[in-house]
Formats: sequence, C-alpha cells, structure tokens
Amino acid sequence: MSWLNLFHPRTNSTQDDDAASIGEQAEADAEAEVFRRTMKRQVVRLLPTAAYALWVKSNYQKSIGPPYPTLKELRADAIAFLIPWDEGDKQAALAFVEKHFAFLFRSELVMYETDPTQWPPLTLEAFRRHFEVEVIEMVVDVADLG
Repeated sequence: MSWLNLFHPRTNSTQDDDAASIGEQAEADAEAEVFRRTMKRQVVRLLPTAAYALWVKSNYQKSIGPPYPTLKELRADAIAFLIPWDEGDKQAALAFVEKHFAFLFRSELVMYETDPTQWPPLTLEAFRRHFEVEVIEMVVDVADLG
C-alpha cells in the first residue's frame, strides 16, 4: 500500500494497483515500440520563399503558362530529404544542409526547370534566399503497420 493510500484509502486498492500496473506496462510497451521504429535519420524540408515562388512563376510563363503554383502550394509540396541523425542535433542538421546545399538546391530547381542556364546562381546566399530549412528531428517508420 502506498503512503497516499494511507490518507485516501480505497476499498479495491489491489485491483486499482493492478489496473495501474497494466496501464503503465502498456504505456512502456508503446514507448518501446516507438523507439524500436525510430529511424536513425532526421528529415529536412526546404520550404520555398517568395523568391522561389517568383522564380517558378517566371519559368511557368515561358513553358507552361497559368495557373501558377502559389507559395502556399509550393510549401505544402516541399520535398522531404532524409539526412544523417546526429543525436537529433538541429545545428548538425543545418550544417549538413549547408555542406550539401548545391545538391539540395539543384534537386528543387530541376522540378520546375531542367535547363541549368535558367536557374538562379547555385550559391549558398541564393539558396538561403529561396528556401527556409525545416528540421524534423525524429522519424518513426510505421509503414509495416498495414
């Protein structure tokens, strides 16, 4: 019997303790399952800025024409990139993005223009002007749940 039960006695203390134990075990099992399914990866999404939306619109005018994707649509459709997991360290994730910005930048630009001569300069400054970086520090794989 816990010290709390001395002050608030229950008639079915053993049943309540058993139910609490089962609940605690279920919670622990669920937590263990989440951690088992956790991937040793982080996700980075490059969220387009107004500068990127303007660039996309200018390329649409040349090749496809209206309707142009809105900034909201571009941001909703942002590509997710899996990157190495470094203990969920956001600064390490941002450093990885900066190290590989040219690949990430090209991956986004080619979605709307395959001719590299029509791309903005592939500089870190231009990359930062065209995208905000969102880091998702925990990825849980539930694909096999059916």
